[in-house]
Order: sequence, then structure tokens, then C-alpha cells
Amino acid sequence: MLIIRKEQMDALSAAMLKGFHRRMVAHLRTLFPTKTAEWDETTGKEFVVAGTVKAGVHQVKAERDVARFVDLMLELGNDFEARPDMAWAKPLLADGEMGGTGKMNAIYHELATRVPSAAWLREAWPDGDR
Repeated sequence: MLIIRKEQMDALSAAMLKGFHRRMVAHLRTLFPTKTAEWDETTGKEFVVAGTVKAGVHQVKAERDVARFVDLMLELGNDFEARPDMAWAKPLLADGEMGGTGKMNAIYHELATRVPSAAWLREAWPDGDR
């Protein structure tokens, strides 16, 4: 029987998170080249880490959902849910009954409905809310 110690699990989790951060920075640079043009390695990582933490506060934890959350932060602003034109997103993020995937699906659906010019959304996530 294989036994994995807590220290080994922590190391594995840290490595996986580091890999996500690296992939996410590359994703953001591809999707938003103008907004990320001035980023160095540290700036990109710090933005993604901050976005990951903020997504977690809203119980958005699955990698794909965190990626969608961070995309919104970069495109709409770090506190996008506090913008007057995005006030509808705040109760969705605060919903204690809805899981992270449900929250992101609802936000992306509403955003696509309310902002027809959100072409970046369809480009980044062509399968919509799946």
C-alpha cells in the first residue's frame, strides 16, 4: 500500500499550483497581448496569484473556473464585481448555494447577453458555459 505523507502532498499541491500560474500567465498573454505587453514574469505571476486568491474567496476553485475569473479581472478590472455596470455579478459571486462553476457559468452567460461586444469572451471560452 502506498502512503503519501502530508509533506509530499503539500509539495505536489505547490507544484501543481505553480504550473497553473505559469499556464495562466501564458493564456493571458495570448488572449490579452496589449494588456500584458508590459508584464515581466513577476508581474504576471502576482496578478494570477491575486486572482486565484480572490476567486477562492468567492468559492471559485476549479482550475477552469479560476481561469475564467482571472480573465474577467484582467479584462474588466481587479474589482469587476464592484463596477456599477457589473453590479449584477456581485450577488452571483456571494451566492452560498451556488458552486464555483455555476457562478462562473451564470456570470459568463449574463455578460454575453448584456455586452454583445464581449467578443474576447467567446474567443477565450468558445464552449460557453460547459
